[in-house]
Parts: sequence; structure tokens; C-alpha cells
Amino acid sequence: MRFNERQMILVSHQKADFEDRLNYKKVTIVLGNSQNKGFKELWFKLIYNLLFYFKFNEFGQIDLTQPTGMIVLENSLVQYEEDSETPFAFSIIFQGDPKKHLFAARSEDTVRKWMVALKKASCEQLKKEVQLLEEAISQKKKKLEGRLNFGPTLHPVGSETVENGGTQTVVDALINF
Repeated sequence: MRFNERQMILVSHQKADFEDRLNYKKVTIVLGNSQNKGFKELWFKLIYNLLFYFKFNEFGQIDLTQPTGMIVLENSLVQYEEDSETPFAFSIIFQGDPKKHLFAARSEDTVRKWMVALKKASCEQLKKEVQLLEEAISQKKKKLEGRLNFGPTLHPVGSETVENGGTQTVVDALINF
């Protein structure tokens, strides 16, 4: 996927949907063996379906001038990692990709918040939510139309005789409400 670097930098400066400090490492699985480096502490910002990450400078402050990298969250699976060596961990994997993005947070609560935010960020998830909302609106419209379009109610108020070409017909007089 190709991106305009300057535009992505501008997007990374927008208000985040969720952001926090996480430990991160990329794990590549090749024929059952995992090749990986150690964790690195980074600052992550979730904006739409883009997960930007930033380094910390030598003073321990976040260097927000330019992201170190970005992960596009389409067709991703976010899952809890129950690895005993890494507490409070979760991962993001993509279909057909041998890489796993492994994250470690400082608490179970932070892991839960990240997982919810990441799952909601996918365009596929947003499409599902839009579809559910459209179905709910359609059902409410049908119910409302059923209540409003019950048709005219006719109430008999008596009888009258109508002459039609020499024959007389008795018709109940009806009033529309």
C-alpha cells in the first residue's frame, strides 16, 4: 500500500481516538520458529484505522514531530496473548502475513481498552455497525409507518337512498376520519 508521507504525518498530528505508552515488538514466524527482537517502548496513537507509533527522545518525552511507523488495521485480528513470559500482552495479526505485532501494556485494564479500540477501528467493523444501524432505522420506520398509515377509518352514521337510473339503492352513509 502506498501513502503520501507528508499527508500521513499530518494525519498523525490529529486528535487520537486512543493513545498510550506500550511496549512493542514484531515477531516473524518462519516454519514454526519465531524470529524476534526485544520489546521497545513506544507511544501509540490510534487515529481512524491507522495506528501510529512514536519514539521517546533522550529526555523521555514523546517525539511527536514525525511518526516512527504506522500500522493499517484493515483485515486484522486483535487477540489476547496468554504468554507467561509477557504479562498484559495482546497482538495484531493479518491474514496471510507471517508477522505478528506483539504489544505489552502496564495493566489488564489498559490491554482491554486497547483491544476494544483496535477492534472498533477497522473499516470492516464500521461497515458492520453502519449496516446494523441502517437495519434498526428501517425497522423503526416500518413500525412508525404502520402506526401512521392505518388508513381512513369509516364510521357509519345512518342510511340514505340513492336513485341510480330509475332504481333505488340503500347505501350506508359513511364518514371518513
